[in-house]
Amino acid sequence: MDQSQVTINIKSKTASTPTSSTRYPSRLRRGLKNRKGKDKDKGQIVFPLLLATLTGILLGVCLLLLFKGQTTAGDVSATSTDATNTTRNGQMTDVSGEADLPGVSLYAMQIGVFKDRARAEALQKAVSEQGVGTVIRGTDQFQVFTAVVTDKAAGAKIEAKLKELGIQHYPKEFIIPARSGKMEGLTEADAKKMADGLDHALQLAAAVMPLAIEEAPDAAKASALQSELTKFDEDLKTWQSMLTKANRSEEKALVEKMHSSLAEAVRAAQGQKGMFAIQVKLTAFYLGYESLLTNLLKSE
Repeated sequence: MDQSQVTINIKSKTASTPTSSTRYPSRLRRGLKNRKGKDKDKGQIVFPLLLATLTGILLGVCLLLLFKGQTTAGDVSATSTDATNTTRNGQMTDVSGEADLPGVSLYAMQIGVFKDRARAEALQKAVSEQGVGTVIRGTDQFQVFTAVVTDKAAGAKIEAKLKELGIQHYPKEFIIPARSGKMEGLTEADAKKMADGLDHALQLAAAVMPLAIEEAPDAAKASALQSELTKFDEDLKTWQSMLTKANRSEEKALVEKMHSSLAEAVRAAQGQKGMFAIQVKLTAFYLGYESLLTNLLKSE
């Protein structure tokens, strides 16, 4: 009789240790692999973040120190008397210097006053044809001036000449009050230079005045004014520089016009061109000075 065969599988006690592939299920293996990848990616992100943070902190400290230094320098310059480094685009800002500018008391020969400027200009044209120059003053009422003198007595010769020409006129007080205040945009030192220069200009104008009431001015006295005129030329250059720096273009134009008028008055006297040729320029100078005082100073 045939015997049935029985096959028995026996595990050997010496079987090899299971590998990771046999120890963990496949899903778990994938999870571990993904975790290792994430840990690696996290390390790649964290390090740059730490580096960027540290760089930002160092940069912030540097900027803080830089701006602190600038603020300190600004505080020093703001409390300085001249504050010469307080500038914007090369122009002075938040600076003002105290100044006292002298007044002038004169008499003007007025030949007319009108509410309409066109009528004032018509009179100006009419008398110019007689050899008499004039200057128009005012904005609401327009006064027509032909001369300025220190007092009524000094204007006797001018009055006589106007009467001879048949030009109606009358002496009128012309007072430019002294003013004190701040010159905005100018340092204390520059404001003093401006005040001293204007005082010198008034002295020069006063020296021209006696020559402007003569039909034939003294040539020697007129020539003696040349050195003063040269000094006035130097003052003008100083004023132009200061007012340009202060962004005071209107006042710069006024001082240039004043300089031109007074210089022409001196040259007219030197050339013995007659009283009215001198007077029209001298009058223009004083009217320019009046406007300058109003514009230049900020009253307290």
